[in-house]
Amino acid sequence: MRTAEDIEQQALETLSKHKMTAPGQKILVGVSGGADSVVLLHLLHKWQEALGIQLAVGHVHHGIRGQEADDEAEFVHQLCQNLGIPLFSSRENAPAEKKRLHLSTQEAARLVRHRFLRSTAAQIGAERIALAHTETDRIETILLRILRGTGTTGLEGFPAVDLPIIRPLYQIRREETHAYCRQYNLPICPDSSNQSFAY
Repeated sequence: MRTAEDIEQQALETLSKHKMTAPGQKILVGVSGGADSVVLLHLLHKWQEALGIQLAVGHVHHGIRGQEADDEAEFVHQLCQNLGIPLFSSRENAPAEKKRLHLSTQEAARLVRHRFLRSTAAQIGAERIALAHTETDRIETILLRILRGTGTTGLEGFPAVDLPIIRPLYQIRREETHAYCRQYNLPICPDSSNQSFAY
């Protein structure tokens, strides 16, 4: 397991290698309240001045998971207040999109989330949308595609950069973000659905 310093260095190297940001840019950071997104926001906030960037946070309440989702929204609100970062949030209806488009719950949630983040980025002039996808997420994506019978392109998972989307945690594992939160006593609001095999 890498140290917190190693994790920070890896994220910095990923940002630099893929030229994810440039001075003067506004970055909309997708924050759910889980360990991955909290670490992403923590790192970008820590490096904000050095990178010459402005931050804003986007949070989506998907209209699922009831009180847990309400608690997440409040958690992200307080987190942004404490850091002095503007928050743009929305309550969406993922179940309605699931029914209308015959999607899985996760696919519908992803649809409404990305739609909101892209729309918000355009409205506030954010040139990049930073997402907290980790190396673990990439491996899981590849495995799911193999199970579905993917071609060779599916074996690549998702890219580090797919403008306007950037993924600074691209080479950091999920267990490392949890360890990072523990080392720095960063509060998180875990999503119980991440522990469910239903998804």
